[in-house]
Amino acid sequence: MAAIIRSVQAQHGLSDADLAEQIGCSVGTIQNARNERSNLDGVFLANLQFTFGADAIDHFQALSAARGVPEGATVDQDLNTIRRLAEAIAKLADAMDDDSEAGADIGPNEAKELLPVLRAARAELDKEIARISPRVVRSA
Repeated sequence: MAAIIRSVQAQHGLSDADLAEQIGCSVGTIQNARNERSNLDGVFLANLQFTFGADAIDHFQALSAARGVPEGATVDQDLNTIRRLAEAIAKLADAMDDDSEAGADIGPNEAKELLPVLRAARAELDKEIARISPRVVRSA
């Protein structure tokens, strides 16, 4: 649980109080989970996943060799996946260029345009992971 809390906080710049408010629990619950004194219950895990995306609780799901993927991710083979990923990376590089709106940082206008592109790229990666995962032979 600590890894999940730390990861979500780092990715979204959230304090314990901010995260607690967003998933509907107390600050103490977040602090205890982050400091490995207790765990989050299923409702709070579901709220994390609903609020921050299907992959937000991957550390937890990995315990059962699972991974969260967005609804609508399919296991079909799409030859344009690499092209769309490359386009997303190129847009990210442009947004982080020193000559961009906010320099090496990403400005609000850039973020507004970039976020849907990055989420779509993440969905593409999730599709590929779902397609490839069954091919991995699990050791006993």
